[in-house]
Amino acid sequence: MSVDDSDNPPKNPPQGGNDRPRRPKKRRRRRVPESTIAIFDRLLMRQRSMILNGVQTNLPTIDAIAFQLWLKSMDGDIRARNVLLKWEKFASRRTKRRLEVRWADNDDTRAIQPAKPGDENE
Repeated sequence: MSVDDSDNPPKNPPQGGNDRPRRPKKRRRRRVPESTIAIFDRLLMRQRSMILNGVQTNLPTIDAIAFQLWLKSMDGDIRARNVLLKWEKFASRRTKRRLEVRWADNDDTRAIQPAKPGDENE
């Protein structure tokens, strides 16, 4: 008794293109989860193109948002003004740089400076 392949077809015949040898799957590296603050920073600091006075400029997204709020508040939009004020208050609390006024000490500023109570020469 001989076995003929044509009499006994395979149970699952190969379908078009599946008869090639398979490539091993590439391992996907898991991305390190990004913190919410890092995501906000990345999105808000991304450079955006904006046209100001007919000139195209690139500026961070957060600056573009603040500029649009400022424009709307100048037009009289109360909601935009309130949002801008809240944002400025929040930014002033969170910033590490503080406003610092330095007086240059030269002849011009000494001339403007009021005389000290103990100074009788001037």
